[in-house]
Amino acid sequence: MATPEDVEKAAAELKRELTSLLNKHNFDTYADTPDFVLAEYLTDCLLAFGNSVKNRDRLGRGSL
Repeated sequence: MATPEDVEKAAAELKRELTSLLNKHNFDTYADTPDFVLAEYLTDCLLAFGNSVKNRDRLGRGSL
């Protein structure tokens, strides 16, 4: 299982790569939002989903 530090490092790298990818495809103009804001939003969504899965799994074991 990844440590919080591992997750933080991976999320930061993902955010950088998403920012670059969104910029490359000029997606920020479609959304009228800076690419780094979109990248942060997407990364936060993935982190929130991961937390939800962990909570679901704990609930299934009766430890939530």
